[in-house]
Amino acid sequence: MNTLSNIRNRSAVLALVICAFLMPILAQEKPPVTLPLKPPPIPAPAQEERSVYRLQINVNETEAGKVVNSRGYQMVLEDGGNGTIKVARDLPIIVGQATQYRNIGLSLSCRIMERKDYLFVSMRFSLNDVIAGDSPNSSSTVTASPVFRTYDSDVNAAVKPGTPTVIATMDSLTSKGRYELEVTATKIH
Repeated sequence: MNTLSNIRNRSAVLALVICAFLMPILAQEKPPVTLPLKPPPIPAPAQEERSVYRLQINVNETEAGKVVNSRGYQMVLEDGGNGTIKVARDLPIIVGQATQYRNIGLSLSCRIMERKDYLFVSMRFSLNDVIAGDSPNSSSTVTASPVFRTYDSDVNAAVKPGTPTVIATMDSLTSKGRYELEVTATKIH
């Protein structure tokens, strides 16, 4: 029994010696890392600023090289943006006992893309008007057989900002005149 008690005492002493030896080592370990309840916010990716341009679009009617009529339109677009301008009206036309309507006016659709020192302009232009028959005004109905003319242009052009550029010309079918589509792009941002 002495031996069994001796073995137990020696085992207890050995366990105490091991614990005493390990305590300084365990005390040097770092405390466990606690994670925050919410993850830190992820910053939003930086948005690339796009350039903004003012487009001055002039539709010039010329005869013998001189401008006899000019209409101006403006739109402000960002790089890669598009815009539309439509100025039109439905013209009533009496055909026998019935009234039909014909859309007359101007329509412009435009898209721009900035590349180095140039602005690429993609433009669709349409002009419809009456050249014969009764002359339409804001309150009239056309009663004689009208003759309509239509000018359409679908153009892709490179324009140097700040420089007026004629991007399309269309000869008149009924006179020696022509229409010129002129664009001036001004960078505003």
